[in-house]
Amino acid sequence: MSDQPEKPLHELLTHTMVDIYVGTENTNYIIHEKLLCYHSPFFTRTFYDRSSKNSSSKSFGIPDFEDQPFELFVGWLYSRALRYPEEEKEIGPLLDLYLLAEKFEIARLCEDVTETVRAFYHNNETYPGLRRVQYIYANTEEDNPMREMMVSSVARYLTLSDSIPAHWAKALKNNG
Repeated sequence: MSDQPEKPLHELLTHTMVDIYVGTENTNYIIHEKLLCYHSPFFTRTFYDRSSKNSSSKSFGIPDFEDQPFELFVGWLYSRALRYPEEEKEIGPLLDLYLLAEKFEIARLCEDVTETVRAFYHNNETYPGLRRVQYIYANTEEDNPMREMMVSSVARYLTLSDSIPAHWAKALKNNG
């Protein structure tokens, strides 16, 4: 898909819709099937692979994710843009969106989220907190781009600062 030009949005907005149920409350999101499957190999297999138990159904449940990151996903799906975070507390939902993008196999969204988070930390002359780094490490594989960006940000900040915060020093001594 990356070697091909992007399909215009109007070509992906067909009449066929799918129901995606999110979170423990089963919030229902109705999404254009072709748009969803165009961007996600995961959903292409889910809805089009004959061996998939969901291929004849036009609904899918994602109980292990919350509404907020999924809402960010739907916004990105239709606009291909992410809202820049104004405060550090808005990074958490972006990290959850990143994990969602990995699950759905959407490399472009992973790249967009990583760049948005990197830009936030760079523009605010700060770095990811220990818990943010631990969260990404606990939920991603080795050689993950978000891991690499976070480690680079932390290393840059700690190298340029006068001292290493105590909680970071303790974590580094204990291997994270």
